[in-house]
Amino acid sequence: MGVNATQKQIPGHGTVFFAAPNTLPGPNPLANFSLTTGPSGWENLGHTSKDNLPSFSRDGGDVNKLDSWLVDGIGTIVDAVAWSLGINPIQVDKNVLDMAFQGFIDSDGGYVIPSASNGLAKALFLYMTDGTGQLGFWMPSTTLFLGDVPSFDPSKFVEMPLSASISPVTDTAVIPATNGTPGLMKLYKSGLTVLTPTVLTVTPSGQGTGAQVVITGYNLTGATAVKFGSTTAQFTVIDDTRIVATLPTGSAGSSPVTVTNATGTSSPVAYTRAA
Repeated sequence: MGVNATQKQIPGHGTVFFAAPNTLPGPNPLANFSLTTGPSGWENLGHTSKDNLPSFSRDGGDVNKLDSWLVDGIGTIVDAVAWSLGINPIQVDKNVLDMAFQGFIDSDGGYVIPSASNGLAKALFLYMTDGTGQLGFWMPSTTLFLGDVPSFDPSKFVEMPLSASISPVTDTAVIPATNGTPGLMKLYKSGLTVLTPTVLTVTPSGQGTGAQVVITGYNLTGATAVKFGSTTAQFTVIDDTRIVATLPTGSAGSSPVTVTNATGTSSPVAYTRAA
């Protein structure tokens, strides 16, 4: 894409929204969220620390080589990866306390903190802006619990550290899989747009009406139409690099393949079909 000064981002101000697990952020998330409000179903967590901004952490992913007695390095195992988000609210209210402890307000007005808890399932949207651009992270499936124990400094606001364990999303209607791997979250950046599809191959060749073929390329997620020549085909998007299409009725011979999305249509790729 080259040098593009408009794609920089400073986290000048930001906030965190929460909702029921797998709540969608709307068709245009960065237009739906602001520093104070979000779309239906989303609630603002409120003020968080400016000294300790939200931060992601990633554990695991170590690569381990496997040796045989005969030869070293004949196999590889990659450890599982766990993602989490640390948040430091400074509003000590019921929402924050529920996320930290999963307790309740007793009849005397005191919040009961249980000796153990299993965490609170929520979707999160981390939103930030510098006044010129916006950046957002949508996490459809997280489990919230107390992070570090609270500590106190008379020169700062009281913070209630939260940790959100981010889970993979197996429902591809919420986040599409990538090469069979479940999605984890989505990043939204002002100026980041859907790219026009590119088709690389269509296999196998020489198929006829009703046969299935695999279209490979990239930017295929979000496809709205697949055509063989001028005839529209039925199709299923597998992931961003693969589409399975059923050849429509047509004559034998040349039938170039194109894929269309909201941005545009791919350049045609030659395909020769049977009747």
